[in-house]
Amino acid sequence: MGKKLLVWFGLVLIVLLANTLLSYRALHTISVDEQQVQHTHDVLTELDALFSTLQDAETGQRGYLLTGLEDYLEPYRTAVVGLDTRLRSLRELTRDNPNQQRMLSLLEPHIKTKLEELNQSIELRRQKGFDAAQQLVLNNSGKHSMDEIRQTISAMKSSEAELRAQQIEESQQSMRQAMVTMVFTSFLAVAMLLVFYFQVSRGMRVRARLLANARAASLKAEEAFQTEQQARAEAEQANRLKDEFLATVSHELRTPLTSILGWSSMIRAGFLDQATEERALESIERNAQSQAQLVEDLLDVSRIITGKLRLDVHPVDLTTVIPNALDAVRPAADAKQIRLHSILDPRAGPVSGDAERLQQVIWNLLSNAIKFTPKGGRVEVRLERVNSHVEIIVSDTGQGISPEFLPHVFDRFRQADAGLTRTQSGLGLGLSIARHLVESHGGSITVDSAGEGRGSIFTVHLPLMGVRAVDAPDAADETGRAHPTAG
Repeated sequence: MGKKLLVWFGLVLIVLLANTLLSYRALHTISVDEQQVQHTHDVLTELDALFSTLQDAETGQRGYLLTGLEDYLEPYRTAVVGLDTRLRSLRELTRDNPNQQRMLSLLEPHIKTKLEELNQSIELRRQKGFDAAQQLVLNNSGKHSMDEIRQTISAMKSSEAELRAQQIEESQQSMRQAMVTMVFTSFLAVAMLLVFYFQVSRGMRVRARLLANARAASLKAEEAFQTEQQARAEAEQANRLKDEFLATVSHELRTPLTSILGWSSMIRAGFLDQATEERALESIERNAQSQAQLVEDLLDVSRIITGKLRLDVHPVDLTTVIPNALDAVRPAADAKQIRLHSILDPRAGPVSGDAERLQQVIWNLLSNAIKFTPKGGRVEVRLERVNSHVEIIVSDTGQGISPEFLPHVFDRFRQADAGLTRTQSGLGLGLSIARHLVESHGGSITVDSAGEGRGSIFTVHLPLMGVRAVDAPDAADETGRAHPTAG
């Protein structure tokens, strides 16, 4: 029986390791696909910039031909210098694409011919006057060169657009494969864990029947039954949480991607005016930042689980860190007309820690408070010194926390309104990461709420670098708590 259990245990470890490796490989493939899409976008942008530069050169030439003023040649001169840079950039961007390299080789002579025509007309205007320059322009050699350039660039853009569409499809396919792989291997691991558990339980029941009398055996069987029921409930709960997490991850990834792809397609198609295009770019940037924060939270959890989270420890002044965190969340608060209030004790004293990670803790708490506080509410952050430690208290007038969920606030991947019908976004990682970071600094974090609709209070306790006496006898009460004033 012992050997059999070891075999099952080994199989479970192999499945979990395979799940990790396959997940990593899938995420790496998705990252590579996204880089290829971005590379193709850079080529399209550079092609547009090249054609725009040529148009600037032509505009400067026309202005000079019409007026004879040297000032009108400034766009022409700038464009001539910029064209070499644009061509070198395109040559570098398309070095792994023989077809585009061939098209560039066809494009460069046309550009050279066009520039020679522009320069010749400028010199004729300068030396022989407008009529001579006009005769050169009217022979349509410049128009022919510009048409060839336009057709070549259009062909290159079409080729890149097809390549980008193919890359986007491959990226989406990689994502679907990654999700299927993760779900399948996770279910397989859970199934093997259950089998392993049942093997252990059966061994325990056999030993109980051999070593105990009828009454003891009956009691042992009852206990085993209760244990089995509890384990089954825990396994079902774990399975439900896993399913909710996978659904949440897919939703949180798909939502910003849908917006990014939608706006990108509309921009590429040229359907947007300038104002709408600016709003589209802002939306793309905002959704990209949302995805970056989601990935960073997942990476932090991975570092925590694997023990690879490192702290850059040095003396930290919290009266500087807290305002920085407040500035970071202020736009979100202003958007909901939420008042931010801070009360900081300048005598709180320094703590030993990582300033960036401590700011992350405060940012997570403030962001959480703003997220769950309705429009027109109030969020307050207070810094106090209590004996040999400091307290950072973040309170809000938000929706509060139910007594049933209060013990699970800091659990990883736990949210009060889980599932796809939830009203708030996020993976439920922020508070879990905050607790780990606080504990890594030798402190603790607690939460209190009077119930739903009555707000919540998060309190962070951090040890001081050294104990200092209170500056004035009336600055603290009998508990050793110093009372700050509003900043």
